[in-house]
Amino acid sequence: MKIFLTFILIIFELNVLSKDSFDNYITLKMGSKFCISNKKILEIKNLSDEVLSIKNNILNNKICIYPVKIGNGYLELLLSDGRKRLNLVIQILPNKKEKNIPPKNRGGNSKITIFDKNLKKKYVIDGWK
Repeated sequence: MKIFLTFILIIFELNVLSKDSFDNYITLKMGSKFCISNKKILEIKNLSDEVLSIKNNILNNKICIYPVKIGNGYLELLLSDGRKRLNLVIQILPNKKEKNIPPKNRGGNSKITIFDKNLKKKYVIDGWK
């Protein structure tokens, strides 16, 4: 009985986590800045899974995100936790459906999300053509 209840809880939790609410999305343009006040884990991923998932442990109370550089198949973010700055390069990976599309044409309208698991919010970085 205990195993059955645990199984039901796991399915329920996975179901809740898989539902994507767009209510908490904030768009960042190039040259803008957004700060998150939290000590939790930050996960950076793409809405269409074209970007590697990257997790960053926030050591201080605040982390700031600066989209600083764009290039062929990558977006570079500058993350700051208040004490040090970390350059983070996110590689854009080809989608299975886009195998034959040349890298320079890939990901033009993609949105990259920064998802804070603990706040259950996503912050979208857009417009990095």
